Amino acid sequence: MKAGATLFKSILTYIHEKMGEATGKDLCVYVGKAPDGLKTAPFYLMLGECETRVWRSATFDGETHRFEVLLHIYGEQDTLKINECAYSLIDLLEGVDLPLEGHVLIELQFEKMFHERLSEKGGHQSRLLFTAITVADGVDKP
Repeated sequence: MKAGATLFKSILTYIHEKMGEATGKDLCVYVGKAPDGLKTAPFYLMLGECETRVWRSATFDGETHRFEVLLHIYGEQDTLKINECAYSLIDLLEGVDLPLEGHVLIELQFEKMFHERLSEKGGHQSRLLFTAITVADGVDKP
């Protein structure tokens, strides 16, 4: 399996385990697109756009991954609540060491955040952009 797919699955699993403990059943995590009109949970997370670039050096092969995590909050939540959740997520991922089959996570770094109100009736979305670097673990170059 390529590092990107393994990385994204590991990140969402980790977020679900750690933030799920804090929010209980209020948090849903989706891989891919969430169902249309979803309003069953006050919070949900999903993986947004992803980009992976392969690179090679004289000593090892690696990949650079840019991806966004979408955080949605529905209802009469204020902007401070979604910012609090977004920064909790950033803190959670800072310095995390995730197991990746056949790869090693060298760095996972937060880049920037965008925030928007979804409607006048309530609901907010934050897009958090991250960059990760992985290298092949013990794989000989062809």
